[in-house]
Amino acid sequence: MSQLKTIFATRLNDVSATQQEVPLGCLRIEPDDKEPITGDPQNIFAAIPGFLYRERQFRYMKNGSGGTLSKDALVQFDFSTLADVTATTNTNPLLVLRASGSFITDGWKAGDMLMVIDDAGAAGAAPEGEIATVSNVAALTLTLAVALTAAVTLNDTVRCIRQGELRASTATLGNQRRYGVGIPMADIPTLQYGWIQIAGIYPTANCVAAGTAVLEGASLYAGTALLTTVGGVLTEGTPNVFTAGTTYEPVATALQSASSDTVRRKIAVILKGE
Repeated sequence: MSQLKTIFATRLNDVSATQQEVPLGCLRIEPDDKEPITGDPQNIFAAIPGFLYRERQFRYMKNGSGGTLSKDALVQFDFSTLADVTATTNTNPLLVLRASGSFITDGWKAGDMLMVIDDAGAAGAAPEGEIATVSNVAALTLTLAVALTAAVTLNDTVRCIRQGELRASTATLGNQRRYGVGIPMADIPTLQYGWIQIAGIYPTANCVAAGTAVLEGASLYAGTALLTTVGGVLTEGTPNVFTAGTTYEPVATALQSASSDTVRRKIAVILKGE
């Protein structure tokens, strides 16, 4: 059965201090058949017909940046990991135990994905490589929603993988494929929740400042909280590498040009996020 939601509790520009949509990071697709009326709550701008945007995609996210993330500014998120944990003796495949430290202090939460990255007993032995969803977190114990094929026990190593929180985009991270990028639909204060657009036409994206020309159809890359023409291709289709071993990719395409003396740098783009 499809897990794609079609009914939502919030409008695209709603922001709240508590989570209103489940799960966090859920995908929302708005079709291209919106009516051209000012009262349509799903239009990016109430005075502009929604069908002009065609299909658009959004994700419901939490701002963990420590400051307000502004509408029109580029943001990023990733599938983050926590520090690996070495387990202690255990015989229950529904539990992961540790002898010291704290899963709570480390930041583990119910709903996180746990991966067993190493079985200390034998090369590749179960449950190495297996994953499970965490259903409950205590200081020294994780409870799993579904049992692994063998218990995580003494000196086995586990890792947490989760949907990351929003940050302002950066040039060194926003173009890496493992990071998602998008633009908030409203100003989202720190530790609050709201929608970001990740794909489709966005009409007023913040772009690189005056002094740089933007060509219609140009590939755009993640800069510091904006889109920039400086990025990861030397020639079309040839990745440039800013950091050894890391490939950078364009995150948007310019739908319009902007001359180098254009001061108010907001342009229409097609976002290419996921």
